[in-house]
Amino acid sequence: MSEITSTPPAPESAPAAAAAPAPAPPRRRVFGRYPGLVALGLFALAAVILWQTGTLDSLLGITRPEGLTEEETKAPPMPVGVNINKASAEELCQVLGVKEKVAEDIIARRPFKDMEAVLKVKGIGDKKLAKLRPLIRLH
Repeated sequence: MSEITSTPPAPESAPAAAAAPAPAPPRRRVFGRYPGLVALGLFALAAVILWQTGTLDSLLGITRPEGLTEEETKAPPMPVGVNINKASAEELCQVLGVKEKVAEDIIARRPFKDMEAVLKVKGIGDKKLAKLRPLIRLH
């Protein structure tokens, strides 16, 4: 008996492009480059809507003591700024953003009865006082 060896058939010559699958179209980004940031914005929007409608209180289980109105349960507003008639030099430097020399001069010229008296402090002019006015309290 003679050995019969079979050889695999030669591949047919087909175009290479037809054999490879077509490339997938690029994925379209629904939320752009930063999907986490968009999700955070949507969460914040939902929280604001719930807060405005009053349902956030009920979801969080916040209850108002009986007999009190909403106005009565609010905390009194915190005073904004610093009282320049009582603040230390360190507080003046931190809150007002003035240098130590100016803070020391403010302390030396106390008490201030009106905002115009602050103009007598060396280092504080009209422009500086205009910037400091929202941060300064006299009482």
